[in-house]
This record gives sequence, C-alpha cells and structure tokens, in this order.
Amino acid sequence: MRRRTFLAAGIAAALPIPNPTAGESFPELIHLPLGYRPEGIAIGNGPTLYVGSTVDGGIYRADLCSGRGEVFIAGRAGAHAGGLELDDYGRLWVCGLYTFGYGVVVYDSRSGERLREYPLEAEWVNDATATSEGIYCTDSRRAVMYRLPNGPSLPDSFEALPLPPGIGDANAWNNGVVATPDGRIITVQSGTGRLFNFDPRTCEAVQIDAPLVQGGDGLLLIGSKLYVARNAYNLVAKLQLNGTFTAATLISETRHTEFAFPTTLASFGPHVYVANARSFTVDPTPTTPYYIVRIPR
Repeated sequence: MRRRTFLAAGIAAALPIPNPTAGESFPELIHLPLGYRPEGIAIGNGPTLYVGSTVDGGIYRADLCSGRGEVFIAGRAGAHAGGLELDDYGRLWVCGLYTFGYGVVVYDSRSGERLREYPLEAEWVNDATATSEGIYCTDSRRAVMYRLPNGPSLPDSFEALPLPPGIGDANAWNNGVVATPDGRIITVQSGTGRLFNFDPRTCEAVQIDAPLVQGGDGLLLIGSKLYVARNAYNLVAKLQLNGTFTAATLISETRHTEFAFPTTLASFGPHVYVANARSFTVDPTPTTPYYIVRIPR
C-alpha cells in the first residue's frame, strides 16, 4: 500500500480528527468492532486508516491519532473485502477475495459512495496496487494479473495479463503487491516465499534474488525498503532492495506479542500498521476481538 497525497486537503471533511489527550496519541493497538475479521488496510496521506472485513465486505475507518473509528461503509451479505488500495483520485479499491460476486468494488473514500463494481472473472482476487497507468490485482488461484486503467474517470473494462512461468506457477499463491516508482509490480507468493518483479507492459517477470519469505502476505514499499507480512510466522520482514528492485537482503524481522496472523501493512509517519486476521489462532465468532498493531518503521 502506498500513501496518497489527495487526502491531505480533504482529511477534515473525510473524518473529524479529535484532539488526542495525553496517552492517546497514536495508540499501539487500534481495536476494531468485535467479530470484524480484518484482511486489507490502507492509509492515505493523512492519519486515516481504512480496514476491510472478510465477514461482509464492510469498511471501517479510524483516526490514527486517537485510535477511534466507526464503520464507514456497511457490509452486505455475500461480500468479503480483501486487499485495499487508495488511488490519486480519492477512490478506494477493494478486492473481493472469493465470493464477492464480482472482482473489485470501488468507493469514494470521502463519502463512502459505491462508484462501480468490476466482475473480473477471477477465482480469488487478493490484493491491489496503483500506478499512474493502472490498478493491478492479483488472483491467487490463476496465472493472471488484472489491470484496470487508472485515470480521472473510472475505466469501462479490464485486462487479464498472463503471467509467465515462475510467477505464474500453479499453487504458488500470488498474494500481496506493490508498485515500484517506474511502474513495475512486486508480488510475493505465499506458497513458495518467492518475490517477483513483474513488468505489466511486457508481461515479463524475474524472481527477485532475496531470502525466501514463506507465508508472505501483504507488502509495503517505502523507498527501497520492502516490508513483508509473514502471516503464519507472526512477523514482519524488512528487506533492503537494490536500485533495480531485482535483489534484496534481509534487514530485520519484527515480532510483536499482539501479532496474530498478520496479513497486510500500511504506513504513516514513522509507523507501520499491521492488520491481524487471527486466522487459525481463534475460532471466529461475532464477539471475537480484532485489532491493528502499530510497529516502528
């Protein structure tokens, strides 16, 4: 997930920011509604966090300064929200995982209005990232990456880009994605732990020469630092990429007592925020607690 500049001017209209009292400023844990089951998160240029629910596709919006929030977009039966991405036009793209009835839904991130739905003919639309050219989405069960043209107006169609061997291997489970400054796409395979650099203009891909990150889920790119949420391993790996984004070395692995199947990441200021799906660690019920954990960059 990348931070976006469009929220800077509109943040006050989007979400009233309270004046945090002593001890409240940027809390380490942001508690979500009971039973929420988070998966994807996104943060704009201002201190506003968006969190999707796999229960009903709803979107929760919270103020990072105070940790307080509310359900911003109500869920609906049969919907599931996976990866989230904010674009430069104030739109929130929500991946539908496996039973949304469509591939991606787009909302106005300030009003919550549902703008459009795109049936991608997908099997598992997992995560999304934005470049100036397009919105790119992974399908964890098919050897394709979806591209929807990005611009002031929403596109009328999408394209399924074929993935070559390696990045397109069966059962590799392409998951999180981030865009590089030159418009290429980095993705991680949860099944193999491999990282790939994919050029959507040529549909060519190279495996990044890097340590394996098994259980890799969400990705976050800050400059040349790549953060990988390793879900079942309950840690966030931080890697240093080279100048061409084709090789990386491990800098550190961060663990936290509150990590519980971390899935996705987003950043604001000196902080990284990590969604915890708690998959395989608890029996999900309507009263199960869920939360976002803040760690240092």
